[in-house]
Amino acid sequence: MGMREKIAPPACSIGFFRTRQKRAGEVPVVVASKSRVTVIEYDEKSVAALAAWRDYLEEAEKFLVGGGPPPDPYCLIGARFPFSAIREVRCDGADQYALGWPFIAAIVDDPVAKRERYFDPWYFAAMRLLEVPGGRFIFGRSNRSKSLGYRFYLAYVGPRTKEGLHYVTRIIFNPSPRSDVRQMRDHHDYRRVTLQAIPKKEVWDELGQETRGRSRLREDAIRFAIKLFERQLNSREKVPALDLGRDEYERLLHRAFNVADRMHEKWLTDRRAEHGADQAAAE
Repeated sequence: MGMREKIAPPACSIGFFRTRQKRAGEVPVVVASKSRVTVIEYDEKSVAALAAWRDYLEEAEKFLVGGGPPPDPYCLIGARFPFSAIREVRCDGADQYALGWPFIAAIVDDPVAKRERYFDPWYFAAMRLLEVPGGRFIFGRSNRSKSLGYRFYLAYVGPRTKEGLHYVTRIIFNPSPRSDVRQMRDHHDYRRVTLQAIPKKEVWDELGQETRGRSRLREDAIRFAIKLFERQLNSREKVPALDLGRDEYERLLHRAFNVADRMHEKWLTDRRAEHGADQAAAE
C-alpha cells in the first residue's frame, strides 16, 4: 500500500516534535504533543496517484472554459494513497438509481456496510485529495434502532483514530453552519444533486429535540487535512517523495473543490437546458 510503520524506542527531539530512533529496517514515528503520528512512506504509486488527480483537474478546468471534452474519470479508478479505506471503484456500468448523471461507485472498507456508494466524479476527486496526508473515510452509524435498521454515513477522519469526524455530505454540499444536509433519495447516494440543505430548526421540530446549533463547514475539513499534512512535514518545507509543500497542498485542495463546485453547476445548467429543449420540442 506504499506505507510501513512501526513504533521504535525513544531518542532525540527536534523543536516541538520528538522523533524516535529507528532500528534497522523500521520507519521512524514522529510524536507531536502527546499523540503518536505515523510517518507515511510515499512510494511510486502515491506519486502516480497525485499526478492522476492533477491531470483530472487540468482536464476539468479546460472543459469548464470550453477548451476540451469532459474530464475522464477512469484515471481516478486505481489511484489511491496510504491509509485509504476506499477499495473497489468503477465509473461505468449500471447506475442503480438511474439518475442520468455521471457517477463513480465505490466500496468503502467496512465489516458491515458493504454496498456501493455513489459520488460525482469531480467531488470524488476532491475527496481523495483529502487522503494525501493519511486522512481516510469511514462509516459512522446512525442512532436508529436495530429493528428499524441502522444507516451508515461517511465521515473524514485521521489515519488511526476518529479524530476530525467531518461528514462527507457537508464536505460535498458545503451548507451554512446553521443547516443540516439530507440525502433526499437514498443514503447510499452522495451525488450533490441528491443532497439538500435543511434549516436546523426544521430538523429540531422533526426530531422533537435540539441538536448541535452550528455544524462544521467544508473549510473545517480542509483545515484538518492541512493539520495532518503539517504533521507529515515535521518542520520540513516539503514531503520529499511527493515534492509537495504545505501551501501548495492547501491551494490544491481549494482548487479541487472549486473545480468540483463549477462542474456541478455546469452539469446542472446543461441538464436543465436539455430538459427545456425537450419540453419545447414536445409542444
